[in-house]
Amino acid sequence: MGSIASVRRKSYYSEPCAGAPKGEEPSIEAYLERPVQANQDAARELETLALEGLHSGSPIEAGPSHWQEKHRLLDERLSNTNRRIE
Repeated sequence: MGSIASVRRKSYYSEPCAGAPKGEEPSIEAYLERPVQANQDAARELETLALEGLHSGSPIEAGPSHWQEKHRLLDERLSNTNRRIE
């Protein structure tokens, strides 16, 4: 009979852990490393996207008129999409 930790590991991850040999359960370290690594990857991706946004061009004033124009353009796109479907 397996320990509670091994039961939880098996139910939490449906695919094998990258650090475990085939057919073996991962070590606690390998088990915990996966979500930590995923979090670090997500943080790096978020930072990259934020920097891309900062360097994407001249800043804009996002006041009410900006959002009204954005909304109008999106409505127009949606209207054009609906015409193609009909």
